[in-house]
Amino acid sequence: MAQHDRIIDWLSSQPNVDTFGHAEQAALIAPRPFMIERGYVDGVGLDEWVSFEYAKVNRLYAKLWIPKQTEIEYFDSPHTIHGVGTMTFLHRHLNWPEPQPAPENSGRP
Repeated sequence: MAQHDRIIDWLSSQPNVDTFGHAEQAALIAPRPFMIERGYVDGVGLDEWVSFEYAKVNRLYAKLWIPKQTEIEYFDSPHTIHGVGTMTFLHRHLNWPEPQPAPENSGRP
C-alpha cells in the first residue's frame, strides 16, 4: 500500500475530517504568515487540487489586505522539504538575520 493510500485510509477513519477543507484549516492561522511547498512529483495530492486549495487561501489574504503574508513554491521533486523559498519567507517574516556565507578555506586542513 502506498503512503498516499495509508494517509487517505487514516483520514477517512477520523470523525468529522471532511467538515473543513485544507483552505479553511489554513485560514484559521490568518493573518499569520502562511507558506506552502509543493513538489510536482508529490504523491500526496494532485497539483491542480493543491493549487485550487491554495487559491482560496491566497484570496482570503488578499481580502484581508495582506497578500504578501502567503506564498506557494512549486519545485520538481517528490514529497520532501525543499526549503529554498521557504527559508527566504521565514527570514522575511520572522526577521531572522540573513545567512552568512561559509568562510573561505584558509588553506589549512
